[in-house]
Amino acid sequence: TPDTNEIYIVKGLRFTNYDSSSRTVNVKFYSGADTTDYWVLKDHTLAAGTSYDVIVNTPLTISGVAGDRLKVHASASSAVHAVATMMELGRQTGL
Repeated sequence: TPDTNEIYIVKGLRFTNYDSSSRTVNVKFYSGADTTDYWVLKDHTLAAGTSYDVIVNTPLTISGVAGDRLKVHASASSAVHAVATMMELGRQTGL
């Protein structure tokens, strides 16, 4: 969740499963503008010892001004790592 005056472009999101068992991963985008969750990735099975890139060629804008959030969930969080690559566009000054 960005601070209330920040805007980010999420350029990449990668999951890596370090466990010896498969895990299920989900990603939702919560829009503060219309208070709705939108699926980015739903019930993806991540095999043991593999990685999966979720956001690759379609960047996602997250605005703290609007109250947006990116929600990431894995069936066993201690075994799955999520890494996001993002760029801060700048702070909103109210001008």
